[in-house]
Parts: sequence; C-alpha cells; structure tokens
Amino acid sequence: VAARARVELVDLEGVTHMLDVPEDATILEVAIDQGLDMPYDCKMGVCLRCSAKIESGEVTQPGGMISEECMEQGYALMCVCYPQTDCSVRVIPE
Repeated sequence: VAARARVELVDLEGVTHMLDVPEDATILEVAIDQGLDMPYDCKMGVCLRCSAKIESGEVTQPGGMISEECMEQGYALMCVCYPQTDCSVRVIPE
C-alpha cells in the first residue's frame, strides 16, 4: 500500500484533475481541499451524491452504503473512497 496515491479525477464537466491522495484521506476530502467543485452532501457514504466510477486502480470503501455488487462493477462513493493504488476515477451523476 502506497503512502500516497496519484488519482486522475474526471469531473462532471469532463475536466481531468490530478490529485495526490494520502492513505488516510478520501478522494472527496482531497478534491474539496484543492477547491474542486464536487457533488456531495452527507460525507458519510449514505446519500449517493458523490458517486463515481473507478476506471482503473484499486480503492477501499469502508462504511459506505454502496452494495457489494455495485462495488464489483466499479462504482464508488468518493466520500468513503480510499485509493490503494494510483487510479483513474470519473464522477458520475447519482
């Protein structure tokens, strides 16, 4: 497990942002800290506003309300999404 993961994040407008995400931070936390306009509401993995598709790489999502089936299909909630490797993530409408 890397101490930092390089995340390529494509927002709803199709703009690509590169983020360095520490192992103890979520993708959403780092995106907000960098001033990106991200869709979110609860920050607890419940509301599904921060939905994303993991296009490459590995993440863990402890505590989110997303189903195992959705995770296996590559869907994620950025507020509870911790990258385990460098990855590419696309923000999707909830």
